[in-house]
Amino acid sequence: MMKKTVIKFATAVLLIAGAVGTFEMYADGEEGKTVAKSAKIEPVLKGMVAGEKYEGAVRNFGSLGCLVVRCESRWKQISEELGKYSMEKIEIPADKIDFNKSMIVIFIRAGYNAEDDGMDVLPSEGNMTNIKITTVCGSRREALPIWHFTAWAIPKTESLSVDYPKNKWTVGSEGGDVVDGLQGTIEVEKTMIRPGEDIKLTFTLKLANAEQKESIYVWDNKYSNGYRNDAYIVETPDGKNVLLQRPEVMGWDKNAPSLMEIKAGSPWKLGGIGKGEVIVKSLKQLGLDTGKAGIYKIYGLYMESACKEKVRIGPDNGKEIMIWGGNISTSPVTVEIKE
Repeated sequence: MMKKTVIKFATAVLLIAGAVGTFEMYADGEEGKTVAKSAKIEPVLKGMVAGEKYEGAVRNFGSLGCLVVRCESRWKQISEELGKYSMEKIEIPADKIDFNKSMIVIFIRAGYNAEDDGMDVLPSEGNMTNIKITTVCGSRREALPIWHFTAWAIPKTESLSVDYPKNKWTVGSEGGDVVDGLQGTIEVEKTMIRPGEDIKLTFTLKLANAEQKESIYVWDNKYSNGYRNDAYIVETPDGKNVLLQRPEVMGWDKNAPSLMEIKAGSPWKLGGIGKGEVIVKSLKQLGLDTGKAGIYKIYGLYMESACKEKVRIGPDNGKEIMIWGGNISTSPVTVEIKE
């Protein structure tokens, strides 16, 4: 007999008028396995910006993508950033989201269509949940481009398959959020260490869908514009969430940054401009205390603001490119600290 659990979300502040709905989770009683009934899910939050704020939203969040928020610290971080480009407060009451059981899926897009986005959760098996996102395209086009975001809460799952017209993304162990074709992963040097030892890792960026883009340009991770684009959220054994990020240092203009091209089939590990120059990240150096035994869950964040205008590169500046901009998270990795 299939057990049915209905989880309801109460009041949330929406940027566009609308009621918060419910979603349903069906568990078959087998631990670690859920099967979702195909159903349309009501958003818990949505909004749009145009005019002066449109440009800032696109530069800092991108123009098309899907973010998956799995912990309270990431939601706090991403909602604060969203709030910079909205006209009202962005808030889902923390006591209404249990991140042990749920996750928030945020779909973003930019264009001249002001219609709403909808989500259907399709029949799923095992640890993969399938969702389909659709946009109601009307005949009316806006005079100015509009940047949208829509957020839904769904049962937590290890992997998510996202189907959107002409796009298909997978968010899971092989890669995290996808924005304008870019996706990231982190890999730790050791999955088990002793108390007080350092957690060291590398951060890799790759193309999420090689069929859609030939390459993406980002700043190198060593100099001026790119050295502090990565950050890390760590869930510690005592239930706390720690955000680790290199502090801002001014006066880096003498260290001119270089552009790195990420091509299909050629992921790039964050580093300098030299061939194979990888920067190994030290979470202890960033301020993490590893003295307590237990499980540490780590998310990598990559955050870049796109250039306002396209830039020219190559011989005689003959190639015009746009530098990627967005705010993406990797899927989590875990490290166990044992006495």
